[in-house]
Amino acid sequence: MHLVCLGTVRKLILLWMKGPNEVRYPSWKIKEISSYIQTIKNKMPCEFARKPRNLDEVNRWKATEFRMFLLYYGIIVTKPSLKDQHWNNFFNLSISMIILLSPDHLKYINVARQLLDSFVKDFEIIYGRYLISHNIHGLTHLCDDYDKFGPLDNCSAFPFENYMGCLKRMLRKPHKPLEQVVKRYSEICSLKSNTKTKNDAPYFSGLHTHGPTLSSSIKGKQFTTLVLKSMTIKTHLERDSYFLTQEKKVVKIVNIIKKENSEDVILICKIFDKKNELFIKPTKSSELDIYVVKNLSNNFHEFNIKDIKKKMIMLPSNNNDLIVIPIIHSRFNY
Repeated sequence: MHLVCLGTVRKLILLWMKGPNEVRYPSWKIKEISSYIQTIKNKMPCEFARKPRNLDEVNRWKATEFRMFLLYYGIIVTKPSLKDQHWNNFFNLSISMIILLSPDHLKYINVARQLLDSFVKDFEIIYGRYLISHNIHGLTHLCDDYDKFGPLDNCSAFPFENYMGCLKRMLRKPHKPLEQVVKRYSEICSLKSNTKTKNDAPYFSGLHTHGPTLSSSIKGKQFTTLVLKSMTIKTHLERDSYFLTQEKKVVKIVNIIKKENSEDVILICKIFDKKNELFIKPTKSSELDIYVVKNLSNNFHEFNIKDIKKKMIMLPSNNNDLIVIPIIHSRFNY
């Protein structure tokens, strides 16, 4: 959180906006990037509590906004505007962090290590040695943290920073704050121990009868929304309707059917017929489940809830290609 998001990513953006003359971009270039951000703002799925904001508000960005910029839309919105050496440098950071935050990319750890080493070396050449801070140097040790703790969210400050808001809401007055927190926390723990939860069970909402059902033999209730532990999929909101199957097909969901007298959940979807690589170095983008997709079929296909692998974000490129990127922590195991 502090090393990468608030440290490195924030530093890069501020260098592009307010850095030395040789690396600073004119205001019209910054506005160009901000304008692109506005076009993708409403494409972000419901898993993201904040919508992307313009670069001129970067001083008010939260750590989660820098994280979203780094992992999902940053390499897309900056591609048309940044110089190649600046973009390639940022790209190396972005891909390395996607690898280090993902629980299923262990075999690419050495790729991430090489990318981070290249990022730091190129940063010195591009921006100057005097701008290499402890945060920039610290990137070279992130792969060691991955080896020790696993995906970096296992040792991230995000959960603790997020819980600060919970602690503040426990306080009713300035008198004896510690005692207040202890009492409220003990009450919450007691309540949780007496309440049975079913976090892993799918939850449905938006009952309807509009179809499509694909076959008259499929009988059951139809819904517009499927809520799982790690993601929410919706048929009526395009930004929440894309996911990747276990067979690596990119699909758009159009109906959700809970079969009668059964635990089976049927997903009626359309498939993208063509998938291309967004990049081929340092590894093929498809190895990270990132694609450029085309030709959404008109035919409907039937999938089971067990076929879901990850929820996808779909974003338009500057040449109107459709780019799909997995939400890192949306991996589904039924």
